[in-house]
Amino acid sequence: MEEVLENTRVEKYESYQDSGINWFGKVPNHWNIERLGSILSPLSIKNHPKEQLLSITREKGVIVRDVENEDENHNFIPDDLSNYKLLDIGQFGMNKMKAWQGSYGVSKYRGIVSPAYYVFKFTKDIDSQFFNWAIRSKQYVSFFGQASDGVRIGQWDLSRDRMKKIPFVIPPIIEQTRIATFLDKKTAQIDQAIAQKEQLIELLKERRQIMIHKAVTQGIDPYVKMKDSGVEWIGKIPEHWKIKKLKYCTDILPGYAFKSEKYSSNDSDHRLLRGVNVNPNSISWSETVYWPKEKVHGFEKYELVVDDLVLGLDRPWVSNGIRVATIREHDIPSLLLQRVARIRGSSSVSTRFIFMILASKSFLNYFEPMLTGISVPHISTDQVGNYGTGIPPIKEQLMICDFVEETSLHFEKLISKELRLIDSLIEYKSTLINSAVTGKIKV
Repeated sequence: MEEVLENTRVEKYESYQDSGINWFGKVPNHWNIERLGSILSPLSIKNHPKEQLLSITREKGVIVRDVENEDENHNFIPDDLSNYKLLDIGQFGMNKMKAWQGSYGVSKYRGIVSPAYYVFKFTKDIDSQFFNWAIRSKQYVSFFGQASDGVRIGQWDLSRDRMKKIPFVIPPIIEQTRIATFLDKKTAQIDQAIAQKEQLIELLKERRQIMIHKAVTQGIDPYVKMKDSGVEWIGKIPEHWKIKKLKYCTDILPGYAFKSEKYSSNDSDHRLLRGVNVNPNSISWSETVYWPKEKVHGFEKYELVVDDLVLGLDRPWVSNGIRVATIREHDIPSLLLQRVARIRGSSSVSTRFIFMILASKSFLNYFEPMLTGISVPHISTDQVGNYGTGIPPIKEQLMICDFVEETSLHFEKLISKELRLIDSLIEYKSTLINSAVTGKIKV
């Protein structure tokens, strides 16, 4: 963080004038205040269907569209692209339905965009990179929100007439280029610092996972005698541990196929725990369906209780871990829906220890080659029950759980610290851009 801030101690301009715009406040005396309508002229050049497809995003502005990436191609692409608009290098493109989010920018590419988008050329002496930094800053995004009208959730239609009236602060061309060069350099340094911290976070997560795996499969006594487990995905285990399949030491219950036509919308009824609610080590009720209280009779076996484990059977693991979580007091009353498994320990096996087994790398290694389902990979409760693992005596299980939870907390604190630093860097970057393009600092 300190290295990023080095040499960014900048001075103020000699004199300022009132911009007459609340969000800008004062600007340097020699800067002009124009309106976008006097800077930009609309274009609508079509019949270039062989040009590459471009997208305009909130995060990156104008980018080359990855037509092979399904996640980036929710919108239909017609066979005939002759109606698409040409957007050339150095021109300003905009998704008018999402301008209020900042989905616009100066293009570094030549290509075509949706006919519903706006394309503009500059009519005055403007450094395109300066304009891109300025117009995509928080100061200006707010103006586009005011110039847009709500059509439906997530999409507001930008009024071109009101857009023309949006003010834009323009320094002399030499200063524009100097500001753009400064921001190119400084934001690259900030982005590099953020990337380094993200790498450190991934390393900390990996070390935590290794720690959990070792504790669950080998225990926490470095001097214990080991033996071959006879299980490929586990390797050696302490000599006094036993290999057991989960179905012989836990109670595994698959969820019930509650009829969707009988679901309730009354939030005082029982929640139905679905796969979408299960995340790695947490339950999310942002998407909730309910089952009427009066119809719970006969389904008591599917009622969840505090400390139950739930495992998502569809897409059982995601990028940040296996979708297994513990039911807490605030998660009940709730019933277990199909495609989710409920797992409880026994008198000889702690549910806490079972959670660590399910969250371990060895569990992932076992199931990864067994995944079934093309579009939605899934596992079955029978497969979970047949998973064999090393089981220590109950007292040792609890000691391992305490150790893992304490050590995990240490890792979480380190990760949280890095996340806070990333947030600070992101905020600093935003403030630096806003200050430079409105003349609050002299660069």
